[in-house]
Amino acid sequence: MLKVGVLGLGRFGRAIATRLTENGAEVLAVDPDEEAVQSIRDFVTEAVCMNITNKEALEEIGMKEMDIVIVAIGSNLEKSVLLTALLKTIGVKNIIAKCKDSIHKEILNLMGVSRVVQPEQEIGIKLADKITSPFKDVVKISENFMVSQIKAPKKFIGKAISELHLFENYSAICIGLKKENEIIPIDPNYIIQKDDNLSFAGSKKSLEEIADL
Repeated sequence: MLKVGVLGLGRFGRAIATRLTENGAEVLAVDPDEEAVQSIRDFVTEAVCMNITNKEALEEIGMKEMDIVIVAIGSNLEKSVLLTALLKTIGVKNIIAKCKDSIHKEILNLMGVSRVVQPEQEIGIKLADKITSPFKDVVKISENFMVSQIKAPKKFIGKAISELHLFENYSAICIGLKKENEIIPIDPNYIIQKDDNLSFAGSKKSLEEIADL
């Protein structure tokens, strides 16, 4: 089972700690505020109230044994950097840290953390992409590959999936059909209907080409 330490239980820390637990991870949530710890105690594996910038205390609760440690305090740069340094000192190998701005991010990257997240910026970028995207329910796998739902293009209606030769013609594949809020596997012989919502995988350019048909 994945073991995750979450240090700092503000809105970001609390949200990630509870969701990780829901997803089956063993979560150790830590914060110096007793009220914050009490409010999350029933939703994580273990919750501890302590000074999170105390090296001995971090070692004592087994932070080094965690597979991942998340530094969820981004508003206080000094505290975030100190805590990250302490985690590196005690031998934590996989650290994910929240940052508040580009300078904070650069410092954390120079310290060698595994990943730096800036939630507000990332949410803003995702929202902008969603607003300007011609697709519904986009899942971005990488910069050049995504999965998205597209309403059946007029040129596809009445044709079987296999007839379309999607990979040869568009460098994309159809991976499913949305039925009653679920994505179900699609048979190559399925005949596309007018109001079908189809799930395609491919590059942004490929999916835009299909959406414009």
